[in-house]
Amino acid sequence: MQVPLVRELKKQGRKVIVSDGNSDCPAASYADVFLQIDTFDLSGHLEAAREISKSTKVGAVLTVAADCHETVSAICEYLQLPGVPREVSNSLRRKDRFRKTLEGSGALQPRFFVVESLAEAQELALGMACDFVLKATDNSGSRGMTFFKQTEVIDQSSFDRAISAGTSGLVLVEEALNPDQSPSEISVETLWVEGEMTLLNSVHRLFRDDLEKLGMDLSGLSGRKWGVEIGHINPALLSSANLEKVQRTMEIVGRAFGFDHFEFPAILKGDLMHARGDFAVLEATPRLSGGWDSSGTTLLRGGNFQVGLANLLLGREPKIVLESDFRFTSPELFAAAMTVSPIDALDGMDRLFGLGVGASAVEAIQSATANIQKEGE
Repeated sequence: MQVPLVRELKKQGRKVIVSDGNSDCPAASYADVFLQIDTFDLSGHLEAAREISKSTKVGAVLTVAADCHETVSAICEYLQLPGVPREVSNSLRRKDRFRKTLEGSGALQPRFFVVESLAEAQELALGMACDFVLKATDNSGSRGMTFFKQTEVIDQSSFDRAISAGTSGLVLVEEALNPDQSPSEISVETLWVEGEMTLLNSVHRLFRDDLEKLGMDLSGLSGRKWGVEIGHINPALLSSANLEKVQRTMEIVGRAFGFDHFEFPAILKGDLMHARGDFAVLEATPRLSGGWDSSGTTLLRGGNFQVGLANLLLGREPKIVLESDFRFTSPELFAAAMTVSPIDALDGMDRLFGLGVGASAVEAIQSATANIQKEGE
């Protein structure tokens, strides 16, 4: 999902340094310099930054659609480049710290507990008296997550899975909210410049029951397990009143983490759920959206948020960038990303994607699904 950005930067005549733990990653072949370093390896990247900066002037450091934003923040602080403060980036990566920071902010969020042991998790989950989920503290793609009905008891294997999917040795026990509607989850991208927030876009994320609610029979697609995302529709199917609620919620989240006081432009992406007549905050992260959102369906609708972010970090005038990159040339168009996962998938990893467009959400989903089938033939 980094490839579209790398291609565009190359077209602008810029030299691009790409890092990844896998030397065969798709973006490597486009890079002027490739560093085989795991994207979560902070010390390895800082050492590389020290060496590269001796002979090369680095203009900007960023990631899109990937959760290695703390690595980016660490490099930016070392090289004194525009970026999100590392402390903030760390708090947004760690789900437990994120939840605690939001307490008292006015944002709706699930009840939660942070635990170290299975016995503690079992006891606190019982006291919640509701359906709940077990989560790792720092990961993406729903890795390590397990859903439990109110009467179910957390088992050792599920607890161990949550522990191993994170790096903190902690587990999050979190209330499973009852959504108000289907689709229930949205992903929202916002831009913060000089204390002001601009809502760039929102998409509805699709799960196994959402297609049926849309009147579609696509049961052959994966997403058979609870919580496995099967795609998204861009833009989200939101009323003006709900769009205002989304904006208000993201402003609360951004201010809670200090985005209204940042010196440099920054992206804040939030995952929200329709719940209790409002929008509950599931998580937020200082990067553009993944799942072929900013890297796929946004491009199909004529926006280029990835290039826009790069241009802002390179010092281009925000007003010009907002008009050139952060707007849709085809706002009336619907675009969708749909996926096929392994039948026994427990998370959002190892998916095969297809992209499509249409005059309606249903048409776009059908187009994207047909493109998955063609790719798999």
